[in-house]
Amino acid sequence: MSYPNHWTVSNQVNPYHNHSLYPQMFETRPHLLPDNNMDQRQFQVLLQSIMKGIQGEAQAIDFYTRLIKQAPNERQRDSIQHALDDEKIHLQQFSQLYTELSGREPNYTFNPVQFRQYHEGLYKAYDSELEAYEMYRDVYLSTTDQRVRDIFLRAFTDEIEHASRFSFMYFDLQNTPGQRQTETGPDNIN
Repeated sequence: MSYPNHWTVSNQVNPYHNHSLYPQMFETRPHLLPDNNMDQRQFQVLLQSIMKGIQGEAQAIDFYTRLIKQAPNERQRDSIQHALDDEKIHLQQFSQLYTELSGREPNYTFNPVQFRQYHEGLYKAYDSELEAYEMYRDVYLSTTDQRVRDIFLRAFTDEIEHASRFSFMYFDLQNTPGQRQTETGPDNIN
């Protein structure tokens, strides 16, 4: 199966963007600084971080949708589905926050994660979840605005949970008779 080098997504074609999931969380107040102590440069950095989160969540949704099809058992499929469901919520929340703060719908691209074998996909999922955790934690710590903090707190706690799940699945797969892979660890995964 071949995948494009990148995908372009906007709300009009994004099935995971649903404003009705959490309408009570936000008032529509475009172009307002989320934090009274934030200057315009900090605000632009925040918008860029939210957009990076949107791109990462869309990429994870695409990735996990493909990875789940290769899962060898129901327990692993359930764990991937759990992460996939959380990523859809994160995408929706980040998109809504971006729209609220910028006054425009997010328009973005992402590069699909490529993997040859299931265990390689698990390792890449683990690694990307840790990276997302660190970025979301840093955004959370950079603002005092409670609505921004709440969204990023939810996201970074979910991401570290997903990293733990993917780590467990990866090592569980390595220790299952008949499932052991010859290529293991970060040195053999591109």
